[in-house]
Amino acid sequence: MMFSVEHVFLAGLGLDIAGAYLVSRGLLAPVPQLAKQGGGTMYALETPGAPYAVEDRIRGTVGLLALVSGFILQAIGYALVLSDTPVDHGTSEVIVGIAITLGLASLVLTGEHFARPRWRDRLLIRVASIGPDSQPMERPYAHILRALGTETGRPQLPHEPDTAYCRRIFEVDALPHG
Repeated sequence: MMFSVEHVFLAGLGLDIAGAYLVSRGLLAPVPQLAKQGGGTMYALETPGAPYAVEDRIRGTVGLLALVSGFILQAIGYALVLSDTPVDHGTSEVIVGIAITLGLASLVLTGEHFARPRWRDRLLIRVASIGPDSQPMERPYAHILRALGTETGRPQLPHEPDTAYCRRIFEVDALPHG
């Protein structure tokens, strides 16, 4: 077996995969940890800014998947080069390569944009369902889910109870406060 330049690329990709995973760990907090990020209790979720941790988790998840998928495809490409698979060179190959790159990047960003609202709501429901003991409950707390929902720009109607708000916005039956 002979060591070649392509092996350096493969080694770099292995480090990239590990690095992407470690960097994303800060963004991909478990749901009980998201419930505590506002100050240590579930009631801190009613403070402004709490839903942005959920948005970060979604973007971090999609970003990690895109990075790892890209690294795997690069590793396959380099492995094919090492196996003496013929490689075409020229202007048309450059144009196709750029088109594939931009097309896949656009697809990932567009998919994330359209999937994020529903994904965010599911995560917000899970966060509002974390009890004081950091264990998931069957239903979310209405006052917490309402606070998270209004923070994401969906206002509560005048005189609307928190439980009715949760049914209207999140389509979920929530536990009343108290």
